Amino acid sequence: MGSLAYIAHAKRLLAKDIQRLEDTCIRFSVGNSEAFLACAQAKSSLVERIKAIQYEDERLCKYRDEVLAGKSKDMIGESDGVLQIGDRLCVADVDGLRHAILEEAHNSKYTIHPGSTKIYHDLKQFYWWEGMEKDIANFVSSYLTCQQVKTEHQRPAGLLQQIEIPEWKWERITMDFFTGLPRTLRGYDSVWVIVDRLTKSAHFLLVKTTYGGVSFQSSIQMALYELLYGRRCRSPIGWFEAGETNLFGSELVQEAMDKVQLIRQRLFTAQSRQKSYPDKRRRDLVFTIEGKVFLRVSPMKVFHVSMLRKCISDSSQMIEAPTIPLDERLSYEKEPMTVIDRQIRKLRSKEIVFVKFLWRNHTVEEATWEIEDNMQVKYPHLFQSTVHT
Repeated sequence: MGSLAYIAHAKRLLAKDIQRLEDTCIRFSVGNSEAFLACAQAKSSLVERIKAIQYEDERLCKYRDEVLAGKSKDMIGESDGVLQIGDRLCVADVDGLRHAILEEAHNSKYTIHPGSTKIYHDLKQFYWWEGMEKDIANFVSSYLTCQQVKTEHQRPAGLLQQIEIPEWKWERITMDFFTGLPRTLRGYDSVWVIVDRLTKSAHFLLVKTTYGGVSFQSSIQMALYELLYGRRCRSPIGWFEAGETNLFGSELVQEAMDKVQLIRQRLFTAQSRQKSYPDKRRRDLVFTIEGKVFLRVSPMKVFHVSMLRKCISDSSQMIEAPTIPLDERLSYEKEPMTVIDRQIRKLRSKEIVFVKFLWRNHTVEEATWEIEDNMQVKYPHLFQSTVHT
């Protein structure tokens, strides 16, 4: 509506009312003989589709018969035959209708991928079908984007894994090197340490040093000297004669075997106690053969089960990777696709022309600058349509 300056003052209020009606999508038209009001109302095509397709679902048809027979207390039938539960439309399981509703509620631009709880509370105000909450949870959990981006609100995955206890002394060892030490008169500046994993006894090569194992001694409940030699070390508070222990042959072997078994049992007890503490704050994660997982990429060359995340696959959302031909060495030849930029770099005595190449199976961020003369010799077809300025 234009300016009200040319309208009589008594009719300006009526004109303002008409303008407010137009803002609410109501149009006012005046003919030669009569005047009428017309209202433009927007309706959802999805709702009309739900109402029209109810007759194609056998279960809903069975419910409609029960409503007509007065056997159903929850469902009601409208005058147009539409089946409802209160104010909620019953949605048929036909022609992907339920999936279309979930797509609209989860993937549309104005919803921004809400969680299953939010979608359920929004949809249950208008729609109903059996197993609706479960279908929503499965749809959201299997959506590829949400699995890759959203954080899991669960305890960290992966229980503490116990180290296997060796069966006998020096069966399994660990080694380490200490470097950068002051150089000795003989030129040695490092130490090679070899440790038995069962007894924790160590050999230090090239230099003399000491080794402490207090935490290990508390686990096996004996000193390393007693573990290695079968008797306690003599001291002023525990003096005994060395000849008190007279074991030969099979008795000596049996005592050593009993001592090793006792050590293994006490180590297992200590490991189990230490494992129980972190496992209370973690959850076990089990994967099946040929199951799909997401791998969290880390710059560190270390792998742990917590870097894996179970993938709920959906065939409709799988992205097929392009096929890249590989040679016998599992490598492929880079193939340029097009020239995306050109640049002249000036040196003191000459100018060098560089071109930026986009390579096949690579992103724009991976494009590289190459010397134009060299690339023209290798790939002349890419420069046929290039116009130099």
